[in-house]
Amino acid sequence: MDGRTSMTQAKGVRAWLYRAILLLLLAGLAIVATTYLRQDASLREEIIRLRADSSRAEANEQERVRLQEVDAERVRALAAGLEQARGRLREMDAARTAAADAASNRVSTLQAENTLLNAQLNDVTTRYAGSKEKLDALKAENRKLKADFTGKPRVPRVGAWIGVNIREVGENDPAAQTGVVVVQVVERSPAAAAGI
Repeated sequence: MDGRTSMTQAKGVRAWLYRAILLLLLAGLAIVATTYLRQDASLREEIIRLRADSSRAEANEQERVRLQEVDAERVRALAAGLEQARGRLREMDAARTAAADAASNRVSTLQAENTLLNAQLNDVTTRYAGSKEKLDALKAENRKLKADFTGKPRVPRVGAWIGVNIREVGENDPAAQTGVVVVQVVERSPAAAAGI
């Protein structure tokens, strides 16, 4: 029995070893599965992250291409605007040159007119100086005549220059039929001096 017991024991040890190996295999499989699941989750997260990065990179690339197109469009627009500005500047320069030439011609014309007007002014000034002397002489004579006129006693001038007031004969004077009637003799007049 010794052989049997040993066999039984060997079978028990083998069964136990099989079980232990099986348990170890299962434990290894569990560890491998757990590791695989962890790595799978990590890989999925990495894949999601890479896809997001790829989407961002793709969006960034699309934005970069769009910006390049916009920049190229802006550059073309700026170049066209710059060319228009240069053309306008050339036109303005030509207009300025023409205006400067016209102004120069006008200045020459005005200088000639100014010279002519200065000559006329000198002539008028010379004539005015002579006229002023004549005017001063006439003013002096006028002052003298006024002084003579206002210096003498003034006789009110009513009627004729001889110093009488007269009226025509009318219905109020039945004695006279034609002529004039002396109504009043002014004092200090020629008529008063004549005794009329």
